[in-house]
Amino acid sequence: MKKKLLLSCIISLQIFCAHHAISQTTSSKVALVPSISIVSNDGTYTEAVGGLCFNISIINPSTTDTTFVDVQVASNSTVTLNSDYFISPTTIAFPPGSSANQSCCVSVLTDALAEPIEELHLQLANPTNNALLVDSLINFTFYDDDSVSTNSPCSDLFFSEYVHSFPFNRAFELYNPTASVADLSNYTIKIYFGGSTVPGTVIPLSGFLNAADTYVICYSGSDSLLKTLADTINGQFFFNAGNVIGLYHANTLVDAIGTIGVNPGNFWPVYNSQTSSTVLVRKQIIQQGENTWAVSNGQWDIYPQGDYSHLGGHTINGCGFVVPPTVTMFTSDAVFDEAIGGLGISAKIFNPLLNQAVTVDVVIGSATTATNGIDFTYTPTQLTFPANSTAAQAISISIVDDLSIEPDELLELRLQNVSNGATILDSSWVLTIQNNDFVGIKKQGAEKGISVLPNPVKDILTIESAEEIESYQLSNVVGLLCVEASNLAAKQVKLNLSNYPEGIYFIKIKTAAQTLTRKVVVR
Repeated sequence: MKKKLLLSCIISLQIFCAHHAISQTTSSKVALVPSISIVSNDGTYTEAVGGLCFNISIINPSTTDTTFVDVQVASNSTVTLNSDYFISPTTIAFPPGSSANQSCCVSVLTDALAEPIEELHLQLANPTNNALLVDSLINFTFYDDDSVSTNSPCSDLFFSEYVHSFPFNRAFELYNPTASVADLSNYTIKIYFGGSTVPGTVIPLSGFLNAADTYVICYSGSDSLLKTLADTINGQFFFNAGNVIGLYHANTLVDAIGTIGVNPGNFWPVYNSQTSSTVLVRKQIIQQGENTWAVSNGQWDIYPQGDYSHLGGHTINGCGFVVPPTVTMFTSDAVFDEAIGGLGISAKIFNPLLNQAVTVDVVIGSATTATNGIDFTYTPTQLTFPANSTAAQAISISIVDDLSIEPDELLELRLQNVSNGATILDSSWVLTIQNNDFVGIKKQGAEKGISVLPNPVKDILTIESAEEIESYQLSNVVGLLCVEASNLAAKQVKLNLSNYPEGIYFIKIKTAAQTLTRKVVVR
């Protein structure tokens, strides 16, 4: 529209000048000066675009002579001639008396190199016949379409999807391209605000991510559809389109959306789009993360906001490996008092074999300080994971509640001797058995001042303490963490358990003077 307005103004001005000249003389006509303009628009493309042509127009061409104009590459271009592009012709000729548009074409060379965004700025120069240059500039932006996965492909997790939808829908997806189950406790998400080099939000992850599988992280204020697709939901996972999101393996940045220390304004540029009000899915050719946004912002396929059809699954060009089965202790380490009685934990398999079962022995580990038959009863057993099944297998233990005054004791169960080429990820589970017997005045007074009521409970469980409660953890009967809170500094805490399944739970309460575990029955 801008170019059309400029051309209209030039034409009107020339017509005005022509009439004005005619009004000054009746003896001759005034020859109008030629006007040359680029009439195509700027564009953004991947390097796979191949050829690009743009049009150049002339108004009032000379009736006697050919009008020439050069096409030059501006000095602020970042592409390299003959490596990234070449252009033809470099001089445009308008025949005498012809108003036909002329074309100039750019051949864009595709390669297998990982490159940042590159720009080609072209300008018209050196017109003949005193021609005027009206719109003399055109700009092309080229995004790389090659994988940056050249130094260590398929070796670590990376961001496979990014969701930024208004008003508060925020999510991102991790993909595991490796041949092993990833322990997410080794990873951290850091969010940087306003160009800062210090993260404003640090979020440690937990759980496991199967080989060739995804893990979706969602902000708790997102809509219900987005939250149903998430593996974890948290109020800290909020970000704006101009923030930086970093994925860290230990202390190493393995992938990032944006550039740490840079404030881009309201959003980060993405090929032909931006990080605001959009859904970005990593291209299939990408096999690892990239911590330089100038390279990785061309690695995404772009979808409209609200399109969650790709969440929960990701397609990648093969990494050339066969994923072996992996067996792991699935229940987290736990702390219970000896009155708990029966206790069940579980082990899980990832990447089960299609036609063969996998077995693993569960034995008493060397870290055990409790005595089998006195403090607990357990018979070493062998678990069997059926072919093509990821179902967890249960391990049962009995804890003996005695009247002996004794220190806290440990029970370790360990996985070993796995079959059929499977590997073991987390081989150990440790239970701390707390004594609940009278140990004198100090012990008697330690648990005073804390109440957990009502019990059994249907909806609201109230914890009250004479001293400030620092933290609590609520776990189910197999030791899986249901909810936790820390840095409370409150003497009363209320938990809404109305949506929890009926059963036995254990709540661990910590104050400055004591740590107490109580059984809670939800009905």
